[in-house]
Amino acid sequence: MSTLIQDLFQWSQYHETFMLNCLGYFTFYLLFNFTKLSDLLTPYKMPNSKKIVLFTYYCSTYHCVKTSINSVLFLMNLITLKDCHMTIVGSMAYAFVDLLIMTIYYEQFKKIWKIYVFHHGIMMLSPLYIYYVSSNEVLSATRTFAQLYLSEIPVITLNLNWFLIKFEKDRGYLFRISSAITLINYFLFRIVNFTYLIKFVFESFPNAVIPLMLLTLLNFVWFIGLCYNHFFVRNNKEK
Repeated sequence: MSTLIQDLFQWSQYHETFMLNCLGYFTFYLLFNFTKLSDLLTPYKMPNSKKIVLFTYYCSTYHCVKTSINSVLFLMNLITLKDCHMTIVGSMAYAFVDLLIMTIYYEQFKKIWKIYVFHHGIMMLSPLYIYYVSSNEVLSATRTFAQLYLSEIPVITLNLNWFLIKFEKDRGYLFRISSAITLINYFLFRIVNFTYLIKFVFESFPNAVIPLMLLTLLNFVWFIGLCYNHFFVRNNKEK
């Protein structure tokens, strides 16, 4: 633990990457809130108080696209171990900024704040586990994280659905196709993928299995909600 603490407070490329990613998100926040950019990116019917929610969805979309692509590339051996570590650090920065925004604007996020404290907390803290593994296990641990980050793939179309609803474009084929893709990808990359990894993590990195099990349980709950909305809520509205 002492070695981990020392490493955390010694400036490195990882700290630089974390700070640069945070700076990027905060720059976008300033542009979104204090320039005409928000007028271009906001539905005209959305009240000003809800614009911060829209901002978090734009950040989430950037994060899930970037993380998904880099995770796939690493698992295909097309980028280096260091590149993947930088992606993980960037994801930690996103979770930090997103949770900070949710806390500052607590009234807009109070219904989901506690859940995201847990979810983003795991995103920020679990990568530190790599410090605990031996040097010959770093590659295996990193590949495990990359496989976990495949869970960002369904978020791409999930966010697309949210934008289509807010921009009142949710009655066409794009929305229906995107909804179906989201449901399939969510099942594959979050339910099947996480369930499979529980067994692998239990055997290879047993100290990390409890957070993964809790995260898997949370994804099961979210998946049930997705199924309910996909098969019932939308149909009820159409009737």
